[in-house]
Amino acid sequence: SLNGCIFAGVFFIAAINGITTVGVLGEAQVVYYKEIAAGMYHPFAYLWGLTIVEFPWMLFLMLVHTGIFYNICQLDPSAGEVMRYILNMFLFSTTLLYWGQMISALVPTTKQASLAVGASVGILNLYAGFFMPES
Repeated sequence: SLNGCIFAGVFFIAAINGITTVGVLGEAQVVYYKEIAAGMYHPFAYLWGLTIVEFPWMLFLMLVHTGIFYNICQLDPSAGEVMRYILNMFLFSTTLLYWGQMISALVPTTKQASLAVGASVGILNLYAGFFMPES
């Protein structure tokens, strides 16, 4: 169905964003700890920079995904509907992206963080509301 196609497309791109951020942050953790120990900057500055740097990439990704996926699904081509789709996609993708970053910061190793993010994204997929039992 069309709803299933949209759900799968949106959830897939958001889940990939959340899972790939774990490896990036895992590699940067060693450098982060060295720089914090040396007192190079405040941890809030690092967090702020990590948050802001994701916005251009996410916006680019949403525009490319919408340009391809929106036409494949033949959704309403009006500007308002396209912008609403991009906004919803952006919010959901950033939620999973920052979820992956949070778990990567909380778990000691990159392998454990990858497992935790993968499992939590799978559970979120089950309880996202699309696979509702018929009553």
